[in-house]
Amino acid sequence: MKQTPATLMLSEADQGRELEVRPGDRLSIRLPENASTGYRWTVEHYDAALIEPWALESAYPAAGAGAAGEVCFVFRARKAGSTELVLKHSRSWEHALAPLARFRLQVLVQP
Repeated sequence: MKQTPATLMLSEADQGRELEVRPGDRLSIRLPENASTGYRWTVEHYDAALIEPWALESAYPAAGAGAAGEVCFVFRARKAGSTELVLKHSRSWEHALAPLARFRLQVLVQP
C-alpha cells in the first residue's frame, strides 16, 4: 500500500529541528519578512540530490512601504539521505556582512 505524501508545516519555532520525511513529502517553511527593508530570506544550502525546491510564495497583506509579511519556501523530498537545509535572512547587496539570521533544519529522508 502506497503512502500519501505528507506536508510538514514549519515556522521560526522549528529552527534547528531534525526532521524525518519520506520521498514525496513536502516541507513548507513560513518565515516573517519585510522586503521594504531589503532583508529577504533566500536559500543558502541544501543537497539537491535529496530535496528540491517546490514552490516559493510571498504574502504582504498590508499595502505600502514598511508593510510586514511572510515568505513560504516549499521543498519536496526526493530520495533517501541526510542534508542540512539552510535559509539566510540578508540583503543581497551586502556580500561582506554576515546574514541578519539563519534558519537551519536537518532533514533525514527515509527510504
